[in-house]
Amino acid sequence: MGRKSIVKTYGNATMEKRVEIILDNYSNFDCMLDGFERSLYLVILTEREDKRNSEKSDLGVRVQTSNISDPTGNTGTNGAELKRAIHEGDWLSAIQGTINPEKHRKEIVTIHRMRMGYELVTQQFGQLKPRQRRLFKKYLSGEDEPVDIADEFGITVEALRTRVYRYRLKVKESALYHMENMQQICA
Repeated sequence: MGRKSIVKTYGNATMEKRVEIILDNYSNFDCMLDGFERSLYLVILTEREDKRNSEKSDLGVRVQTSNISDPTGNTGTNGAELKRAIHEGDWLSAIQGTINPEKHRKEIVTIHRMRMGYELVTQQFGQLKPRQRRLFKKYLSGEDEPVDIADEFGITVEALRTRVYRYRLKVKESALYHMENMQQICA
């Protein structure tokens, strides 16, 4: 059985499931998105290059060059523009010259929505009091064991799990409210 990309899973998920995906992967969600963007960037660059090369070698297509262009400079500029377009969700600019434009459009839109969802969920941590927020962030970071976090906050592991469950529910409900409002505005 093939592995399903979290981007595809997120794109097909309900809003509630999207918030859960963000919270379940919170500690490395931003890094995952950076990795997806980088991979997509490389795929699109490769597709553009393959398409350009196939057009050059196509018998009936005459390629005329002035020999005064700067292919290296153009590649660098195009690469920077492509990175920016993918990161900002500008799929129209990013998919130009690709072989699979519809597939890449969906990926770019989904990755952009994932970033916005991540930001929105993170902002909802503000619903928690400072001590609650510190505990919740520390737990989500995954850097410390629950036992160590419980000791640091002077509570039992069971109390830690109960609190994290309550905080997660509060953040999730608030995030869903805002996501639904965003969806109504965009619809």
